[in-house]
Amino acid sequence: MFTQNELNMRQRRWLKLIKDNDCTIEYHPGQANMVADALSRKTTANLAHLRTAYLPLLVKLWKDGVELGMTQQGGILASVHVRPILVERVIAAQLEDPTLCRIMGEVENGTRTDYAIRKYGALVIDTPLCVPKSNRT
Repeated sequence: MFTQNELNMRQRRWLKLIKDNDCTIEYHPGQANMVADALSRKTTANLAHLRTAYLPLLVKLWKDGVELGMTQQGGILASVHVRPILVERVIAAQLEDPTLCRIMGEVENGTRTDYAIRKYGALVIDTPLCVPKSNRT
């Protein structure tokens, strides 16, 4: 495929995909290719390479708040919790609003049960976020 002069559309798409990604193509002739599907191949060497080659990247991700973990097989798991900046602005405005601050205090004391405070610090009523009145644009 790499040495052909003319490729059909399917071959061009595959070639583009291969060139865009860092991969190797290994040929296993005849009996050596008994189990050819990708799900049954062992990937421990690849994961070890990933951990050592990309260690600075993993450290930076960890510092930026990405939760990193490892599976029992040695795989690396990453999860990111993304919240829109609008939610951050609403939470900051809630802390400046005297009425909502009073309600937050009542919720924390347990005297008010119609509101709740979420783990990220936002005051909510049932599920909707409480948005304070503001003259800012």
